[in-house]
Amino acid sequence: MIFPDTAPPELCADGIALTGDALLLGSRLVTGDELAAAAARPRPVNPGLTTLVPLKSPVLDWPHLLTYLDMQPSSSLDKAVFYLPPAVVGPRSLSELGRHADELRMPVQFPVAQLLDEVPDALEGAADRVSHLDRTGTPVAPADADFVQVEPLNRRGADAYADVDDNLVPLTTAQRLFRLVHTPEGIQLGQAPGLVAQMLRRLPGGPIGGAADPVVAPDRLGDRAFELAGVTEVHTPEGYAELRAGLRDLPRGGSALVVVEHGNGVGLFEVTHDPLTESLMQVDVATGAPGLLPNGADRIRYGQASAEQSFLGLLNGLRQELYATTPTRSWASATTDGQHLLQWRDDNDAEHSVEVIGSTKSLPAVGRTAHERIDDDTFQSGVMKLAELSGRSLVVLGVDRPGQPMPLTVSNDLAARVGVHALDGDVPLVVTNGTVTADLRAELDRLHADLVYQAPGMSTGGGLNLGAPPWAVRTPGAADDEVVVVADELDDSAIVDAVRENPAPAVEAPAHQLSALITTPLTAGREDLVRLLNDVRGLGSDQRPAATALAGLTTIFRPQAALLNLDHVGGREGTLRYLAEPATPGAVLNPLRAVPETATPAEREIQVRQMLPELAALAAHGLNDQVSMTITTVMDTLFAGAMTQAEARSRIFTLAGQLVNEPAIRGQWVTALNDVARVLPQHVQTLTWVVEAIIDCP
Repeated sequence: MIFPDTAPPELCADGIALTGDALLLGSRLVTGDELAAAAARPRPVNPGLTTLVPLKSPVLDWPHLLTYLDMQPSSSLDKAVFYLPPAVVGPRSLSELGRHADELRMPVQFPVAQLLDEVPDALEGAADRVSHLDRTGTPVAPADADFVQVEPLNRRGADAYADVDDNLVPLTTAQRLFRLVHTPEGIQLGQAPGLVAQMLRRLPGGPIGGAADPVVAPDRLGDRAFELAGVTEVHTPEGYAELRAGLRDLPRGGSALVVVEHGNGVGLFEVTHDPLTESLMQVDVATGAPGLLPNGADRIRYGQASAEQSFLGLLNGLRQELYATTPTRSWASATTDGQHLLQWRDDNDAEHSVEVIGSTKSLPAVGRTAHERIDDDTFQSGVMKLAELSGRSLVVLGVDRPGQPMPLTVSNDLAARVGVHALDGDVPLVVTNGTVTADLRAELDRLHADLVYQAPGMSTGGGLNLGAPPWAVRTPGAADDEVVVVADELDDSAIVDAVRENPAPAVEAPAHQLSALITTPLTAGREDLVRLLNDVRGLGSDQRPAATALAGLTTIFRPQAALLNLDHVGGREGTLRYLAEPATPGAVLNPLRAVPETATPAEREIQVRQMLPELAALAAHGLNDQVSMTITTVMDTLFAGAMTQAEARSRIFTLAGQLVNEPAIRGQWVTALNDVARVLPQHVQTLTWVVEAIIDCP
């Protein structure tokens, strides 16, 4: 807010003048020449900040100045600093600057050359409060400093962005900020905690677990963290101000670990240089959330982490190793389309949801905003009551009318939803009022899922049933003719007693990093895919068996499993180029064309043979690229000696109408295959058959 001299408000009657980068306070106390001279005096550039400059010493004692500051929003105060010109206030000691900062509750800056000498430790906590800046306002070593900045012990604006809308984050984080904000509760280093929380919510997967105690002894926690993070050089700054200066060279996207020993124990923090906001982001590793550095640190150590892991991958890895945390984010909830959810609130206002596959005719509330539970005699009401009673995840197989058979697509959709629940270590309870076929029973056995279904012609008492069919429970592996009728209504506790308690999924829940990769679409973009692949690699153990097992459970995970397999056999760059331009003819062969010719022909063939089935899976399940899938499958089968030239030609001819019959298009395929032939000279004849079939395809 700017108050022009021509109409000064009552609050600040002495006036405020505006320059290009500062507010000059007390403009009515000086002449025009004095104002111009004050505006021209050197001071820190402070990019992204507003600098408040008193023009006369009485300004600092204005009773209305503090009131004026009290009226400003936290987001404005968070980007403001006071500069005290020596020509106005005279020489000052650090302790005097500290008193000014505490009175204003704002940082104050002052030229190093005008500092008065005083006894050591005259300013309590100087190592944490006094930063040294160059002319650009960047933290530097004391020997290189032009200015000092003294922080108040209780900073105004510390609560900036505590509750900010997600859509505003890109606007409020547009400036480069290396904040060091002191509060009675602790110290903020870098961005405000509210903005860090926004950033964490935007990351695929997000941090795992909640607050946890370390499983490593306190005297080993820091050393073990540095070891896990690949830190090769550990620094021991005198205080938080020196720590901030030491982190100024952290590369964009890089992370550092900060270990703080204090009276209550040991704190472990990860700080990253966020490339989007050009600022530091600090997270408490113990909680996986924005944290405060403790006041009164006894010792501080920090070091730059290895660049092989992303910020999130390192954070989750440290939490798993040092705090034995487990994922709390539900992958099933994160990947569910709201249009296929039955949502409601119970009598205690707790939220519930049930996933629905197939027809929603008997579940008319599906896809609507959550409302009160429906309480009547319908199937929909029974499903809601069973979900509340059991506390289990439910997947409902819906049909238009009770007793109808399930559509063929239900099997794939059911496997997909059970597969996603497996990432949470959960097996949903399957419910249907449709006919249970032999195929459905076999699929439920494969998925290790219990089924609650209606049993026509049966009754709970064993006699003739003239009403609606009762409800039966089937556990995996039960014989086809084994019917266990347990209740007439879905909201009967007998159903809960009959199903298995806490059943184990068909596939063991994977590491959080693998779940994040395997649920990310291939269209996510190169940067995200590279980060996720690096996070999985950073686990230190081969995750391909786990990914393959998940892909065997449901084909929705097959493309990401293929991407991981290709990454492990040297095909990352070529695969990412294919994903970036999947419509380019022959792009699927990019990883093969990049196989190094320094390897022997036999070694190259092994690498190519490892890639081909993965590329075919990537094309078929991830990109619906039938042309690329068919050609790579034919190549793989030919190399294995399991297909003749005629069979290969016939298979490629099935692409008639899909393989565009234009010389330029087919010429790109020929070029790509010729490149592969240079990698595999022993298969030139075989690849010639493929080239001829592509050229001759109708």
